[in-house]
Amino acid sequence: MALRRLALVILALLAAAGCATIRRERTLHREQLLEQAGFERKVAESPQQQTGLRRLPPRMLARVPRGDEVAYVYADADYCECLYVGSEPACETFLRLLTRELIDNDYRDTANPDPVVSAEEMARYERLAREAVVDPTADASVDWSVWP
Repeated sequence: MALRRLALVILALLAAAGCATIRRERTLHREQLLEQAGFERKVAESPQQQTGLRRLPPRMLARVPRGDEVAYVYADADYCECLYVGSEPACETFLRLLTRELIDNDYRDTANPDPVVSAEEMARYERLAREAVVDPTADASVDWSVWP
């Protein structure tokens, strides 16, 4: 009985480690897409910056005021300890890249690996991309004075 419990514990630990690895890989890939879309990566070097990161929605895009403009931020306090900052056009480019990736993943193993999707399908994929990465709350803020 003890051996069986030990085996179950080991399996549970391996499964958790696998999930963590998948989550990390997905995060790193999304961060590459953010940079490709024009987001700037800012590493949290000070305690104030690290605290600010932890106050933001983790690994989600949040719309925040920045002076008279609006910025989009993506906080990763777990892996890179960094803040990605982008404009509205950069955010839209990122969402387009993510939408295209969702489509490509769905059709990768089909007879039509480069599909032309209908307007209705495209709207569904765009909605899925937004739901996956855009924080729906409106209360995120950044203390820009601690981020050069």
